[in-house]
Amino acid sequence: MIFDVQKGEQQYPGSSGLPEHYPTPPQSDKLLFYIQRNHNLNTVIYEINYNESNQINADHPMHAYWVKYNTGGDIEDLNYYQNKMAYGYNSSLINHNTFEFSFVSYAQLKLFIAANHSGKYEVYCRINSQMSVLHNIYVYAEELGVFPNVKFIELFGSDVESNVATYQRINLDL
Repeated sequence: MIFDVQKGEQQYPGSSGLPEHYPTPPQSDKLLFYIQRNHNLNTVIYEINYNESNQINADHPMHAYWVKYNTGGDIEDLNYYQNKMAYGYNSSLINHNTFEFSFVSYAQLKLFIAANHSGKYEVYCRINSQMSVLHNIYVYAEELGVFPNVKFIELFGSDVESNVATYQRINLDL
C-alpha cells in the first residue's frame, strides 16, 4: 500500500493504471493482444490459432496461454477455471476470415478478429468510441478469497485510420 500525499489517500500498487515497468511480450505474426494484471507480472497472451491446413481454427480462433514472467518466462496453458471463468472467450464466425468474440468474464465487450490490409490478423474493438486495433488490456482487481473483485479494466490500442494511440478505462465496481 502507498500513501498518495497529494490526494491524502491510500493507493494500492497498480490502482492508478498499468505500471510502466511491466514487460511487453515479444512481437510475433501470431500475437493478437495480451492481458496484464495488478497482482504480478505474469501475462496472458492471445495468439491467432491456425489448424493443420494453416487456416484459422473456426471453432477456436485464438490460443490463450500464460507467460510466467515471475518464474523466468515459463509458458503455461490456462487452467480449466481460468478458461471458464476469467480469460476464456466465446466466439462466432461472421465470415471465413472474421470472428466476433467476448470474454467469458465480461460479455459486454465485443471484439472482432479480422485481417488487416496486409493480411495480418488483429483484434478490433471500440475504444472510447473509436474503432481501434487492440494491443493490450490491464485488469485491476482486489483479492477477496477465491474470486477477485475486478475494479476496472483499461484498453490500450490504436485508431484504425490514424494509428494514434487510443485508451479507455472501464470501471466495473461501482
